[in-house]
Amino acid sequence: MKNTQPHKYSMNDYALNRLKLRPLVIFERVLQSHSIIHAAEQLHLSQPAVTKAIKELESQLKVQLFNRSKNGMQPTEVALVLGQRVKSLFSELRYLTDEINSFHHGNLGHIVVGTLLSASAELLPKAIIQLKQQHPNILITIKVGTVEELFPALLKGELDLVVGRLPSMDSKFYQTHKLEHHSLYCEKLSLVVAHQHELLQRPALQLADLMDYPWILPLGSATMRGNILQYFNEQGVGEPSNLVESVSILTNMNVIAQSNFIGCMSSVVAEQLVNLNLLAKLPFPEIGDDIPVGYSKRKEEELTPACLKFIACLQAASEHAV
Repeated sequence: MKNTQPHKYSMNDYALNRLKLRPLVIFERVLQSHSIIHAAEQLHLSQPAVTKAIKELESQLKVQLFNRSKNGMQPTEVALVLGQRVKSLFSELRYLTDEINSFHHGNLGHIVVGTLLSASAELLPKAIIQLKQQHPNILITIKVGTVEELFPALLKGELDLVVGRLPSMDSKFYQTHKLEHHSLYCEKLSLVVAHQHELLQRPALQLADLMDYPWILPLGSATMRGNILQYFNEQGVGEPSNLVESVSILTNMNVIAQSNFIGCMSSVVAEQLVNLNLLAKLPFPEIGDDIPVGYSKRKEEELTPACLKFIACLQAASEHAV
């Protein structure tokens, strides 16, 4: 016979059914800011209201989420686990909101894009301009970071896409089955210096002549850094010892322009800076193997209409990127 007994709720069922979204929003702000005061300011709430929400959430879940200390609200291990789940929940809610807006209006939505240095100079700006011309009501948020910062955020659902140089085939972010990578074009690398750099006046310049100068290069874990090191090894010179590591295009440009530093950057980025009369290229061939530039997304996850529109803009912008 069919079981007609009513479902008996466990304590977990009871806690889950009592959970509300507002305390989770407050919890996430306290977790990020480590402060009741800052969370209250950001959410335009009173401090007692924030404190009450955290206590109610702890009571519902029957756990302690924070320890008070001189450094603020320190999350417990349970809070860190909950924080990851809450981020995923908020991402899914954002996707749901975008889909409903798109259903009703056709051109609304919010896209969160992580970008690497290689896409920041030309590909991404062109795609953003085109998107806003075609769909002005779509909000796009750009977050700049390294491979180690952006791809974990993409996996967690904190980003919709990562745009820039694709990870190398031996990278854990390339090999994971949870991500897929789409190449839009390939680029090489160029050596750049300030306009007044003395090396520009030196005849028959050799790579070995550059090794006594200070260099500014990408982080050691970056795909581009590996290409640079491979090039140095092929030319019989070691990596420079006087070195700064940076992924900030603004910092790199200013350090190079105001000193005798040598930089190595994407040929697309270098060409744009040369055209703007900000830097000069050293007379060397473009460096390294072709490096694919494109976008990465979570595999087997349906993109929102706003994301699909942005990818179309990326594809159009890539046709003129090289």
